[in-house]
Amino acid sequence: MKSRAVRLLSVVAAISFWSVAATLARAEESDSAALAAAMKSATATLQGGLRVSEAQGTPISAKFEIENDADDLKEGASQKAAIAKAKVPLLTATETAVNANAGSRAVSIVPELKNGQATAR
Repeated sequence: MKSRAVRLLSVVAAISFWSVAATLARAEESDSAALAAAMKSATATLQGGLRVSEAQGTPISAKFEIENDADDLKEGASQKAAIAKAKVPLLTATETAVNANAGSRAVSIVPELKNGQATAR
């Protein structure tokens, strides 16, 4: 369990390190307009954070944020189960989504199981 927590925190830390300024990054996930505005000044990509975190093991999720979320560790268990069933790594799924949507940037990728099948949102 400690190893999973370290990996999860490594992913969040790597992405947070490169994320937008603290005042902009406080945008709530549900506020898409604020997040989009904050992302305009971001120099890092979600893919870059995933690449860096691979040194610590297999990333189980990634998103731009600075604030700690107490539910992250709880969600980690279900995300790890989804990754175990996934046919492609998160980095590949992220790159595929970005390439399919020209001009867009990925801000979050979270694996989940739907009807026993691995998917990502």
